[in-house]
Amino acid sequence: MGLTKLFCALLLGVAAWVGAQRAEAAELQVISAGAMRSIVTELAAAFEKETGHTVKLTFGTVGVIKAKLAEATPVDVVIMTDEAMRDMTRQGAVVEGSWTPIGRTGIGHQISEIIPVKGVTLVGPLPKELQKTTVYAAGVTVGSASRTTAGAFVAFLARPDFKPKLAAAGLDYKE
Repeated sequence: MGLTKLFCALLLGVAAWVGAQRAEAAELQVISAGAMRSIVTELAAAFEKETGHTVKLTFGTVGVIKAKLAEATPVDVVIMTDEAMRDMTRQGAVVEGSWTPIGRTGIGHQISEIIPVKGVTLVGPLPKELQKTTVYAAGVTVGSASRTTAGAFVAFLARPDFKPKLAAAGLDYKE
């Protein structure tokens, strides 16, 4: 009888521990620039698999993202241009020091959407003096309900081992 009680207590302890682990899993609300859709979707799935946290993604233009932040829409992480990130940090919507660049693209390198267009011929990248480089960054919002997990997601996106994935998505532009 003592062994049965011990086994039951152990089984209950394991069940409580598993339940506690699930209770600690956060659901992150992420709003990202549409240009980052494919890579952010892929990396968010990898983050979920690795951590057990859930990532809910919404995509829009930088203007839409800034408007959502101004409206205090519940969001934990934003992914947008570094210029917009600086602006929203100054406005108090993004935590100072929480954001990091995750990818760079040049206008002449965003050709994946142009090449399939019938009648378009690619002749090469724009000359350096005409090139406009866009840097995308991820940061934690001031209103985040899960700042620690949000920070972990931002760090996850910037991991060096994802550089090849970012390059494949056209986000490795170098002058």
